[in-house]
Amino acid sequence: MLDYFKAFSNGHIVMVIISLMYGFLFLSCGFRCNPKYERINRIVFVIFIVIVRSIRYYFDIQLGFFTILQLFSVHICHVSAILIVISLIRGKYNRFISIYLMLLGLPAALSVVLNPSFVLKPPVILRSNLFILYHALIVVGIIYIIIKSNIVLTKKDYFTTNIILFCFIVVGFIANKIFDTNYLYMMYPPKGTFLVSIYEIVNSHLLYIVVLLSMALSAITLQFLLLKRILSVLNEKEQESN
Repeated sequence: MLDYFKAFSNGHIVMVIISLMYGFLFLSCGFRCNPKYERINRIVFVIFIVIVRSIRYYFDIQLGFFTILQLFSVHICHVSAILIVISLIRGKYNRFISIYLMLLGLPAALSVVLNPSFVLKPPVILRSNLFILYHALIVVGIIYIIIKSNIVLTKKDYFTTNIILFCFIVVGFIANKIFDTNYLYMMYPPKGTFLVSIYEIVNSHLLYIVVLLSMALSAITLQFLLLKRILSVLNEKEQESN
């Protein structure tokens, strides 16, 4: 039997608050602790996000719909989580990875945290909360990396991100055709989400893909303009203080 988890329900709000509290604690420790404890803070975060993801896999296995392909997903958030884990373990922040996380990973993860609607097999509340927490951790990890990277965005970064998105679409489309998957939700909208309403309105798979692409490009553009301004102001203040 399937059950429905609604966005902005009590469970959703509570999990967002918990995620904000942990995020504040993680970021505070990351920027106020000495290097030794800062490294411990990063490793604890990595362990936490791996545990949350692993518990989700456990439920999928118990419910009988886990496949090995989930470990090699080309969903943007899955790739973001892997890059976050690698970056935090190393303690070094590659510019290319940071740009990807800023302009693609962050809006993708935020969209799940702010508007999670699921139709799942029980225990729906627990599984949905784990899903929200996992994506909230991705958001927190990206914010940490953004600040640590100390990057000033350029127009080249914007166009590079759009090329990365195009590569995701091509790889996802091929994988969907070969493995009968639904990476990037290109084949059909996930049940319970606002994408179902969009699909019903356009009543065309091609138009549905066009709308998805338009939403992604809009998110990248808004994210670029917003972060470019914020990072420029922060860098100016840092230069003035020095």
